[in-house]
Amino acid sequence: MLDLQLPYYCRIENNGQHPSLQVLYELVQALHISVDEHFLPDKEDTKSSTRHAVDDLLDALSDDELEIIIGTTKGILRSRDKHKEMIFSNSSD
Repeated sequence: MLDLQLPYYCRIENNGQHPSLQVLYELVQALHISVDEHFLPDKEDTKSSTRHAVDDLLDALSDDELEIIIGTTKGILRSRDKHKEMIFSNSSD
């Protein structure tokens, strides 16, 4: 991962020492996470770390592979909507 000494990691984790900006940047890059959700929590268009990870994975796919992802996502959303409708119709009986 990063070329940091174990005591340095321990001070960050256990003692609350703040990493340097360079180390923070390297950690964010290595872990493929977004710090926006932590530093700018009120920003409405902030993507979560999970969303950034998915975006990174999607960037590696071809257009044909992305069509499969689109179809799968649409199927998930249709299934979720049908499930909600079923729950709603059962609760109104």
